[in-house]
Amino acid sequence: MKAMKLQYYAGLWLAAILFCACGTRKAAQTQALQPAASELVNSLTQIQLPPEEKQIPSGGSEKTPQQNAQPQLPVAEGWEAELRAALDSLCNNDSLAQTSQMGIYIHDLTQNTPLYARNAHHRMRPASCQKVITAVAALHYLGAQHRLRTTLHMTGQISGTVLKGNLYVVGGMDPTVTAAEVDALVRAVALAGVRRIQGKVCKDLGMTDGEPYGWGWCWDDDYGPLSPLLVEGKDRFSAVWMRSMAKHGIAVSGPDTLVAAACPAEAKQLAAIDHGLEPLLQTMMKESDNIYAESLFYQLAAHSGKPKAGRKQAALLIGELMEQAGIKTDASCVADGSGLSLYNYTTPYILASMLQMAHSRPEVYQALLPSLPIAGVDGTLEKRMTEGPAHRRVWAKTGSVSGVSSLSGYAQAANGHLLAFSIINQGVVRTSHGRKFQDKICEIMCRGGK
Repeated sequence: MKAMKLQYYAGLWLAAILFCACGTRKAAQTQALQPAASELVNSLTQIQLPPEEKQIPSGGSEKTPQQNAQPQLPVAEGWEAELRAALDSLCNNDSLAQTSQMGIYIHDLTQNTPLYARNAHHRMRPASCQKVITAVAALHYLGAQHRLRTTLHMTGQISGTVLKGNLYVVGGMDPTVTAAEVDALVRAVALAGVRRIQGKVCKDLGMTDGEPYGWGWCWDDDYGPLSPLLVEGKDRFSAVWMRSMAKHGIAVSGPDTLVAAACPAEAKQLAAIDHGLEPLLQTMMKESDNIYAESLFYQLAAHSGKPKAGRKQAALLIGELMEQAGIKTDASCVADGSGLSLYNYTTPYILASMLQMAHSRPEVYQALLPSLPIAGVDGTLEKRMTEGPAHRRVWAKTGSVSGVSSLSGYAQAANGHLLAFSIINQGVVRTSHGRKFQDKICEIMCRGGK
């Protein structure tokens, strides 16, 4: 036993000597490698590193992409070289470069070549630029002619002025429904001669997973709750409905509010509210309305064909679209449709690539472009770039959450080239600092080729 103890302690002593020796050698090697490491970091802006393994588009993977990888840029000459030099000068000298993260990617759509990249593959929070991804995916899968329908059904029979059965309102997750349109549904019941319902008024909420808030929304976010039955973007359908019932003199023997229940297949349709996609898309993009964006996100989820579809179904469809377009999803996590969630992650490269893909598909681009705010003209860009080369020549989605400011869209250079771009500033004390930086980049892009 004593011999075994001596052997044990001798082993520990030998391991300690080896550890110290290795540590000393490692420290010496580290000092020797410091200049070389600095040179390597500087050279990474010109080198494209090999791609990493792919993770699930909806998030959850522990793998992370190469943080310093850059898209391979062609050798620049003429106006392209001047533009890159101007952008490098801005990025190297602006105070934001010293205090926060920035990611930029610009693609020349006219020549179909990468134009500029800086931290283009860094994972960042997109803020409301997430709406670009939602819009492009929805236009691809659903089409610009997609309709949003809220329908009214009945079961049973009308005897005199009494409906001996139930009413069912089937929600279509349409935030553009107005109180006047809800009143029109109730009026349809009155026009059928009904003055009393001997049953219940039911709301069918089966279109969605029933989650009242987005995944990763903060407790103090003043949005929601979400519902397949909305009135002007608010969850107040039941209250508006019951007021209209009283207005039209219709009583109900059951509960004095709408109760959740699935509409039976045999129910007869009485009326419907039908809207196109354009009004939703305009408000979602021009005004950056988060509830409108979540409504479109759920329309996308429902396209999967799964009952009570939600975030996972929408995220999978978005991931499949990215893969079809050759966009690697390593750095993408789709948490919601609006960008409100702190769990959303993407890169400037992914955002600009989605815009590039949209431009390559006329049916998508022709619906997307008119929905984007125009610099100095309307939407969230109305008071930005009100003069100078970028005025009226930038069509882009803005983004802003605490610490993050972003801008993604299209810009037209002075030589007529159309550019797709994305800029994300993360870790900014004030989002206004990020907006000013982005406006400067837009001015440089729009001066290009002059």
